[in-house]
Amino acid sequence: MASEQRAYGELANCSMGSKTIDEYVVQFEHLLQKARWDCTSRGSLFQFKKGLDRKIHLRILQKEPMPAETLDAWEEVARREVERQAFIDCYCQDGNPLSLRVTCDRATRSMHKSNAFEMSRRERGAKLLEVYA
Repeated sequence: MASEQRAYGELANCSMGSKTIDEYVVQFEHLLQKARWDCTSRGSLFQFKKGLDRKIHLRILQKEPMPAETLDAWEEVARREVERQAFIDCYCQDGNPLSLRVTCDRATRSMHKSNAFEMSRRERGAKLLEVYA
């Protein structure tokens, strides 16, 4: 019970900060499990949104249509928004479309290193055990 309460406190303070989106998702889902929270509860989604980088959160809120009110949907759209922003940042650095492709291909490969984009919730759960064991 004490570990669940501690995990809840950590979950309430969990934020993306300087972490990558994949690191944030892994940490968040790990804390959800430790706190024994259901990933389908609105409280889980609220905490996830609260911990997102503010700019990413605002960009997602501006999307049409809005993502479904599920944790999976928000995790996926957050990943895509981070990836989209990486491409924009690459382009803004030098404006050269040829170097844009090379630079952004490298950025995309590094973002897909964990293959988290294609993982199901169950597969990510198994990865959590590896990371936090």
